[in-house]
Amino acid sequence: MKRLLLLFLPLLIIACNEKQNQNDLFHEAIVKAEQSEQIEKEFFLGFKFGMTPEEVKSHTNELLAEGTIEVSAFGQLQYYMKAKNRTIVSDIHPYYEGENLYQLELVLNPVIGGETDGAGELVSLMAMSEFMKTKTDGFNHFERSNVLEESEHIFVRNNLIVQFDYYPTRGRMTYINAPVRNVYESNQ
Repeated sequence: MKRLLLLFLPLLIIACNEKQNQNDLFHEAIVKAEQSEQIEKEFFLGFKFGMTPEEVKSHTNELLAEGTIEVSAFGQLQYYMKAKNRTIVSDIHPYYEGENLYQLELVLNPVIGGETDGAGELVSLMAMSEFMKTKTDGFNHFERSNVLEESEHIFVRNNLIVQFDYYPTRGRMTYINAPVRNVYESNQ
């Protein structure tokens, strides 16, 4: 029994050190992003950090005219994201600091043409898969567990954070301008 314990103890220590190293790298990347210049300005569907509500409305009107996004029966802006042979219905929610766009959240609703069991995790992973097919060069990727022990994926490049997480019935994809979010949260 002692031999077994002596055999597994170093493995346990190595695993704990690896997790601590990942946490340190994650926090270092977030701090660096929060202190970054405004390098990443344009992100999802041509939205730009710093847009005023009027500019966002004008841009969404252009996207509506192109047929890129739609308005639901409830007046919600929606983007239909194709992922494999399924469609994710994404509700678009802009967030402002003062009069400037600093965060865009997509609430990823259950998949059209698929099951709804575990839908939150499924749509989050499908959206992440589609995101990874685009411009992910230079992003640092971190996988973490939230307070409910559910996995969340965070991509960090310069001032831009792209976060994927989920709830039981829906997922979420969030584009965040880290320096502005940091100031916003400090003022709350």
